[in-house]
Amino acid sequence: MRRSLVRGWVLAIGLMLAGGQAALAQQDVTGDAIMTRAGLARIVDAGDGSRLLMVGDVPVPLPDAPYIAFIEKKLGDLLLVLYSQGGNACPGFYVWVHATPGAVRRTEEFGTCSDLAQVTYDSETVSVTMPSFAPGKGDVTFVYDGRGPVREVQLGLAPSGMKPGDGPDFWIGRYPYDLLAAADFQDRLAALLGPAGLPDAQRMMALASPMRRDGNWVAGEGCQPHDCADNRGALAVNLLDGRIVVALRDRSGLRLWGDDGRRLPAVFAEIFREN
Repeated sequence: MRRSLVRGWVLAIGLMLAGGQAALAQQDVTGDAIMTRAGLARIVDAGDGSRLLMVGDVPVPLPDAPYIAFIEKKLGDLLLVLYSQGGNACPGFYVWVHATPGAVRRTEEFGTCSDLAQVTYDSETVSVTMPSFAPGKGDVTFVYDGRGPVREVQLGLAPSGMKPGDGPDFWIGRYPYDLLAAADFQDRLAALLGPAGLPDAQRMMALASPMRRDGNWVAGEGCQPHDCADNRGALAVNLLDGRIVVALRDRSGLRLWGDDGRRLPAVFAEIFREN
């Protein structure tokens, strides 16, 4: 289960990084190879089943010898590379690679185990923003100026985006974590889940599938990064009255909030079932 199966990118205009690069052409890649000024950049087998990046004839080893890697974005001479060890606990981490003739290099790794990333840039920096997955912390941005290390900036919780007149069907296609981490829902969720239950729900549904309609409910399920087998949950919003129901199961057992005895969506069945 992944928090995102489709990657979204938001791009501004005009990036200038160290080395005198002017406005850069941007290109979505999401694949194994792309041409650069330093030669063909491609993901190849390292010989032991792991993957590395080759830029022309220069090998660029990726952190932790990953089994999966993709070139996600090309911005001038910069390549954004996503890598992962596979499995459903952590979709991956990122590096920037400079595909510059005679000066091929990469940054240290960065990320939060999310592949739901937005890329923006201005005249001096390029930024990658994604959910932090730290309970109650909201999104985090990783800022790179082309010279120093990648810098992490915590953005805090953002509002849900619901407008006056929006009903519970607003959540169709969104993620349980989006609701659990929405700034304008924190008071309501804290009243429902209590001071311990809310951060637990945020942590245990940080990775999730999109919420879908199931009868009179919008519902989704999720799990905790790196521990999906033993820490998971389900969340539903009633389309008729807006009531929220949350179920969590960890090693200590099952917790349930908001249930009034009416039929719950199908995603709750697995949470109720003992391992």
